[in-house]
Amino acid sequence: MIWHSIRYKININYFIFVFAKNKRRSEKTLGSVIDRMTNNTYKILKYMYSKQVEAPDGDKYIPVSQVEIADIFGMSTITVNKLFKQLKADDLLYPIENKRKRYKLSDRALIILKDISKLENKLEEDQ
Repeated sequence: MIWHSIRYKININYFIFVFAKNKRRSEKTLGSVIDRMTNNTYKILKYMYSKQVEAPDGDKYIPVSQVEIADIFGMSTITVNKLFKQLKADDLLYPIENKRKRYKLSDRALIILKDISKLENKLEEDQ
């Protein structure tokens, strides 16, 4: 009889755990859905867009190093370096005057970011 009551308590605790886990899943926002559906490349572009600084001549640049990006996103510097190389190859990001820690997003990158932002806004309206 004791074994049955222990098993019953374990089943109840498991049910509570699963219920709480599913409730947390259902409470996630659409932003997190978009985050789950996009890869690290987009997330890095979005982060870099948010960190743009305006220079005295009016141009915008991003004063962020690859090491800082790796720390923020929990990636290795090698992975971030590969992502940066891919961003440069896709003409989405380029260094300014070959200086370290200074990058600029291309017009193409800005179009992609704005289009995904429009999608996020549309999904929020439909909800």
